[in-house]
Amino acid sequence: MAANQQIIERLVDNCLIRRSENEIEQDVRNFYSRYDEYSGGQVVRNKMDPVVPEAVLLRGALVARDPGNNQTAYTVNGMTDAEAAALAAENKAGFGDFTWGLKALIFLRGWTQSSINTGGPGWSDEFGLIDPDNLNLLGRGTLYFGFIQSAPFLIGSVLGLIINDLLQYYADGRRPALAIAGLFSLASFIGSSYSRNTSDLLACRLVLAIGVATKASIAPILAAEASLDGPRGKILIGSWQFCDTIGIFLGFCFHLATFPNWRATTAAPAIPTIIFLILAYLAPDSPQPSIQKGDYIQAFKIFRRLRNTDIQACRDLWRGRAQLQYETEMELRRHGNIPENAPARWPREELYQAERDRTFWFQGMFDLFRLPYSRRACLTAAIPMVAQIFTAVNVIAFYSSTLFKESSGSPDSKKATWLGFGFGISNVIFTIPAFFYVDKKGRRYLLLPSLLGVTISLLGLAFCFYARGSLRTGLVTFFIVVFTFFYSIGCGPIPFTLSAEVFPLATRSRGISFGVFLNFFFLGLLILFVPELTYRFGRKNPDYGRTNLLCFFAGLSAISLFLSFIFVRATARPKLVEMAYIFDKPTLGPSGHVRFQLTEQLPWLANRYLPWRWRQNDDDKPQFVSWSQEREEEMRQAANGPA
Repeated sequence: MAANQQIIERLVDNCLIRRSENEIEQDVRNFYSRYDEYSGGQVVRNKMDPVVPEAVLLRGALVARDPGNNQTAYTVNGMTDAEAAALAAENKAGFGDFTWGLKALIFLRGWTQSSINTGGPGWSDEFGLIDPDNLNLLGRGTLYFGFIQSAPFLIGSVLGLIINDLLQYYADGRRPALAIAGLFSLASFIGSSYSRNTSDLLACRLVLAIGVATKASIAPILAAEASLDGPRGKILIGSWQFCDTIGIFLGFCFHLATFPNWRATTAAPAIPTIIFLILAYLAPDSPQPSIQKGDYIQAFKIFRRLRNTDIQACRDLWRGRAQLQYETEMELRRHGNIPENAPARWPREELYQAERDRTFWFQGMFDLFRLPYSRRACLTAAIPMVAQIFTAVNVIAFYSSTLFKESSGSPDSKKATWLGFGFGISNVIFTIPAFFYVDKKGRRYLLLPSLLGVTISLLGLAFCFYARGSLRTGLVTFFIVVFTFFYSIGCGPIPFTLSAEVFPLATRSRGISFGVFLNFFFLGLLILFVPELTYRFGRKNPDYGRTNLLCFFAGLSAISLFLSFIFVRATARPKLVEMAYIFDKPTLGPSGHVRFQLTEQLPWLANRYLPWRWRQNDDDKPQFVSWSQEREEEMRQAANGPA
């Protein structure tokens, strides 16, 4: 019993691995019998049988017991050659191997950001505010302009934190919640184009806040939960970063086509929003909300739309249900609600559903910081989310017209828009390497070099403003291209990818809402105060306010690089339901992540990559988690007795 209790306390990667095949078979039979219907004391039918036969569910559960073993599929009794081939092919699956419904849902994000950016100068001029390009001036006009520009993000950050989890629960899924967000966005875009004054426009931006925050929180979760574990990073980058960069690019294209009509630019995102609503209706939902509600028949139907075979759907259904109940039991044991020496209840009881009915929203948010796993996941998600804002990419994205206009020394707004168009297309192109390497090399592998490159390129860009004439334009363009490359391979795609996958099933929607809150809140503050910061940094010499501002952000990026190195954990290898294996280990202490990074990882990197120590240390790269050794130890402990 002691060995089994040690396994429970360690929160290992796959809770099913400690169940024997006979126990798994009995668990499946007990689960299946819940759907029996009786007449005259006799079972007349089973409600799940028309959906999936018991034998197929059993084979899927046995595969879920040890999915990392390539031989598992061939040792399960009754496994067909077609089922074994489908399981083996998953390791080679790519972005093009997913259902058309999932592909449709991935490309949803419109060009909201660039419409806010490019439409700003037009409406501020028409409504009598000061010219936002003259960032050296202070007053109500400049601050009011910044508030209207930042309102969708400042207000949306708070609203998203409050309503996202409730909206998904009462809308009966993530997809319906996304559709509701799309309707709010559509109303905002159309209303903004008919605004008669700044009050009308601000009201429309507040409506947009609901749509922006909800889509930002839910879309990455939906993509992560619907995807296979192997190419999960590709799916997340496709669902967020590609759509974001393509949206910025298309926004610049439309602005060029309709220049200088700001109303058309503001209304333009209604086009992809309408397409978004149609595709959201056609695409499958995430199965996790159905699992959390205990509707396993509906969850299987969704899994079946997302997977090629019944056995794949059964495997993911059984694994998702087991992990959710297991996580709940661990918390109940920690708080003494289940006696320490009591037998495991998660294989046969629906513990999560009973606990959720007794848990209020505020208690759920409090659990993010109270539970060790969720607290460590919050740290891993929060640092890249805030670091993305500290890279100053949004200064370039939202104030690109002003930046390029100042660098060229020309009042030609059309020329500045063309330069912004170049920024948009380079952002799209440079995201492609991240798409191919995010699963092969990992999220952390891309994030750290990205932050280093962003810091250096921001410093180079900052001092370009000491040049004059065409030299300044050329240098600014060059360093913005370099900056865009480094940003697009890591700082752009990785934050939302991490936030969508690191949290446990029970708190995932609340966790990413917290990450989006941080990202949008700091983004809103940045949009609001960049004009004033530029003025403050350039009071003695107004011409160089941008130089000091960019140096400030370079310093913040350097701090973000250090914090990411010591706190952000690698998440590429584990499956979505196995993240507890990574976050079970402490952050501080002798066996903590910080100590490992500073005493093992950092010396190894120095010995390998610094020029004066080149190749003097050929030892294998240190690993925070030894996967094969710990899995073998797990199997040995599990063999000592039943859970």
